[in-house]
Amino acid sequence: MVCSTGALHKEGDKTAFDVDKCTGCGLCQLACPFGVVWTDKIAHKCDLCSGQEMPTCVMTCPANALSLDFDLASRRARNRAAMLIARGGRA
Repeated sequence: MVCSTGALHKEGDKTAFDVDKCTGCGLCQLACPFGVVWTDKIAHKCDLCSGQEMPTCVMTCPANALSLDFDLASRRARNRAAMLIARGGRA
């Protein structure tokens, strides 16, 4: 873990966040490969709505662009890329 204060730490398979330990240095934001950590004086981390069966962002996305199914998301991204390439790179 990049967090020197232990604000971000492992709890089993999940990465947990303790706001009281955060110094707001921003290293976690730089290190996160998924883009789910952001800062505004202190860090914040997406926790997938703390154990809800389906996160609110996934349930309410009007374009159905979000998914918890990695394979489905990968297929959608590949299909979208292929479509853009076929159009000459234009959206």
